[in-house]
Amino acid sequence: MDIIPATSSVRTNMQADTGIRESDGQRDEDVNVLTMSDAETGQVLNAVSSETAVSVLSMLSESSKVSKEIAESLDMSVQNVRYHLNKLEDAGLIETDGIRYSERGREMSVYRVAESPTVIVLGDEERLEDVDG
Repeated sequence: MDIIPATSSVRTNMQADTGIRESDGQRDEDVNVLTMSDAETGQVLNAVSSETAVSVLSMLSESSKVSKEIAESLDMSVQNVRYHLNKLEDAGLIETDGIRYSERGREMSVYRVAESPTVIVLGDEERLEDVDG
């Protein structure tokens, strides 16, 4: 992750990334913007606090997968992957994208990155209002 200095050109990019439409300053309903004072922020940060969770999230950003595919790619147990999938799903970062059936006929959930992106604004609510313009 790159850290970009706050400049006016970056501020414009932040507006696009956070779902703020420049024309009317209204927040896009599809973007989940969190501040450090929001209760959900801790859950999101906790969900991505391990390298495994970040690897799972990265894989799902490329394409939808079932837990077994992720486990095989990361060379770890399905149980460990499911633990991280559950945390990521509870935090709203991923969601199910349907069902596949295994060779034995068992239902397997297919996971993908959530359609609604999550943005965490560091600092207090006043900084968010500065971005809103």
